[in-house]
Amino acid sequence: MKQISKGDPPKVFSDWVAKEKPRSWDDLHTSKSKPVYEGLVVALRAEQGNLCCYCEQELHDGKTHVEHFHGRPNPKLAYDYGNLHASCNGDKSKCEDKHCCGHRRAEKQKESYGKLVSPLDGDVELRFKYDEKGEMQPTKQDDGIAQSTIDILGLNCEKLKRLRQKTFLDIQYQKPTMTDTDFVEWIRRRLEKNSDDHFSEFWTVVDFFFGSRATL
Repeated sequence: MKQISKGDPPKVFSDWVAKEKPRSWDDLHTSKSKPVYEGLVVALRAEQGNLCCYCEQELHDGKTHVEHFHGRPNPKLAYDYGNLHASCNGDKSKCEDKHCCGHRRAEKQKESYGKLVSPLDGDVELRFKYDEKGEMQPTKQDDGIAQSTIDILGLNCEKLKRLRQKTFLDIQYQKPTMTDTDFVEWIRRRLEKNSDDHFSEFWTVVDFFFGSRATL
């Protein structure tokens, strides 16, 4: 899970909230307010480098939703920009045994309260590690919140493990073709945003095995 640094809300969203004073999240899902919702999603995706706030897969149009980390029954939390992230839809049909991320969490809403690591936490990237088969694990065995985060969000579904393993193996395959200096520079560039201002998928996997955490 990659750390997210929150910025200011998009003007189209903050102006709409100030004017309409919505009472529930459903107020943002009308034909009239559709441009506001779409503008919010665009801003969240840009803020996250176009990665899902939980699994770090690339986000796509029509397959992304706004995730409320602290739930949305309270209107103040529902429209608090600091509580909003962009999550993939965790398509069940593509994730074999179980889907993941925000929609999976919605099925376990009560179970998830107080049991998730936030992508806003300063130490979020250090609380998880990976093995070469793509499995995500708590860095510390006794970190129950990290483990419940993995379980509740389905972050070890077969699809995600397979994609993480592929990320590791693809880079491992390339490593012998470069000098040590060139490889370090290649990884540095891979961990930066690209020309579209997007991060590469599974950023923390790359950083764990080949980046800054590989030297820890």
